[in-house]
Amino acid sequence: MVRRLLTKSFNAISWRLVQARPWTPGQIIRFVLGNSALIIVGGYGLKCIVFMRGKIPVREAYSPQYSFYLADVEGTMAVLTGLGYIGLAVFSGLSWGPPPNEDRSSAWRVGRAVLRWGSLIGGFIAWQVVYSMRS
Repeated sequence: MVRRLLTKSFNAISWRLVQARPWTPGQIIRFVLGNSALIIVGGYGLKCIVFMRGKIPVREAYSPQYSFYLADVEGTMAVLTGLGYIGLAVFSGLSWGPPPNEDRSSAWRVGRAVLRWGSLIGGFIAWQVVYSMRS
């Protein structure tokens, strides 16, 4: 399988063909499923922010343990819901694949970890604010 890569030389842009190993079916399935989930979740978060309307997963007080329904939210609550979905997508994207190599700078690895876990915590905080606004 041949892939085209754009390589930048000093004053010119040249196309170079690089011979790469073909992907296995398992790698293709993981890539498609992993990235489609990120695009769907992040895209829905953007949709909630732009149109200021969306749905948030809600669990009733006396419902069975793993049951929930999607409640409609509008306005500020929809924006916060969208930020929660985007935080979940960022966390999932940074959690996908191998961790950074040990030869990367520690600032890069710490920054990635802070962004990864901060987006998850920030998303949950945004959802918690929506839950408190609904009550």
